[in-house]
Amino acid sequence: MKYILLIIFIILYLCFNKKEGFSPIHKSNVRFDDNIIDDFYVDIYYDIYDINLNNLIAKNIIKIIKNNNTNILCIGSKSGHMLELLSKVNVTGLENNDSFINKSKKIYNHKVIKGNYNNINLFNNNFTHIVIPLFVIHLYKDLDYFFKIMYKWVKYNGYISITYLSNWDDYDVLLNDNPSFNANYNIEINEYVGGIILKEKITNKSGKIKRKNIWSYNNITLENLKYNSSLKDFKFIENVNIKGNINICTLQKI
Repeated sequence: MKYILLIIFIILYLCFNKKEGFSPIHKSNVRFDDNIIDDFYVDIYYDIYDINLNNLIAKNIIKIIKNNNTNILCIGSKSGHMLELLSKVNVTGLENNDSFINKSKKIYNHKVIKGNYNNINLFNNNFTHIVIPLFVIHLYKDLDYFFKIMYKWVKYNGYISITYLSNWDDYDVLLNDNPSFNANYNIEINEYVGGIILKEKITNKSGKIKRKNIWSYNNITLENLKYNSSLKDFKFIENVNIKGNINICTLQKI
């Protein structure tokens, strides 16, 4: 009997410690929101999502820049690609994840501050322009508090450019059609009142699941942005469609 139990134990041990191409630290698991972003995820982020969208967003922001005295803050600067695109002027990244910060320093080495996006005391009228890249605004549950923070951080007559998804119907427009890493990915979206649950499933070439990521995002509309910003003395400047359901809303502090 004891030999049978020993054999069962060995089989279970081999099953749960099986290696399949990736480092053991990246074996199949489920992660939620803030716990998703580690070195593994950062390395493949722009294999899942189309980095060229940053070029379109940056071009729109550059049109608004008035002179070389512009001082930009990019909230959620990730691996630094947006900072690089805006580097002809003074630009600072704000990022709360060490893996993204380390990646940014390794590739571009622009100024990045580690900090919580909800810490209102982090800055005080420091910036002529604040850039909100893809996904960031959808993480804020309280737009009223978000614009309270923005009002304190941006200078008088300064601008905020917010990239947002007007709907989740055409999510494929965000994705990279030609990932270079040795894996596949699948995106699934489940909508509920006020937001979505987005699931990223990453598998190796044989179909074995390496990671399941589950994000929760809030719905944002142009009407939301215009109304909540007006309560904090921001003026609506323009809303520009970048591609598909991707838009940039620009506001000015008055």
